[in-house]
Amino acid sequence: MEQELSRLDSLAQVICLDAKCLAKDLRNRLGDIPALFSRHVPMARQLLRKLLDGHIVCEPIMEGGKPGYRFTATGTFDGLLACVKVVNDGGGGQGS
Repeated sequence: MEQELSRLDSLAQVICLDAKCLAKDLRNRLGDIPALFSRHVPMARQLLRKLLDGHIVCEPIMEGGKPGYRFTATGTFDGLLACVKVVNDGGGGQGS
């Protein structure tokens, strides 16, 4: 009984997230995405297929007098999270 109460107490603890710190951490972890993708091409393609929600729009642009392209797309995390199962052992929600 005491172990169960201890486990429930640990589930009830709330973690406070600092948005600026989280954004900085993500930027550091992502680093140079093109270099990362170029080293792992098949994995990068699979990841993009799961993240992108529809088509990629490719638009020719001029930047600094040089021709280039702007890519625009919408994305979702549904493809990455589809196989993740979340169990609410702590109760809560509408039934409590």
